Amino acid sequence: MYRFIAGVLLLIILLTGCASNTVSFQGQIEDVGEGSFVVNCTDEMNKGAKDNINSIGYGCPVYYSDGTIFYDTDGKSITIDKFLQGSEVKVILTKPVNIRNNKENKQPKILMMKEMILIN
Repeated sequence: MYRFIAGVLLLIILLTGCASNTVSFQGQIEDVGEGSFVVNCTDEMNKGAKDNINSIGYGCPVYYSDGTIFYDTDGKSITIDKFLQGSEVKVILTKPVNIRNNKENKQPKILMMKEMILIN
């Protein structure tokens, strides 16, 4: 009986590790919209893929709110107008999300960001 319970617990731990939820990712801003940015998330989409990695580039729309913090790599607060198309950024999400599953879902969750860091 104990072996069965230990086996089930081990299986749960392994499956949880495979979920691969993303807390933050880095990429280039592909588009700037009203209340959102589209950030290249190709690396996150291909993360964990063993075979058949697509050469397709993926853009993830990430939305900001009044509570979103924008700053540079030195930790200095900067204005949103410094984030231009082509800028390299790090996005920190408000909630962890499995980016691949979210993109493939017919009704994807909205990606809200807590922070955005300008890398260059």
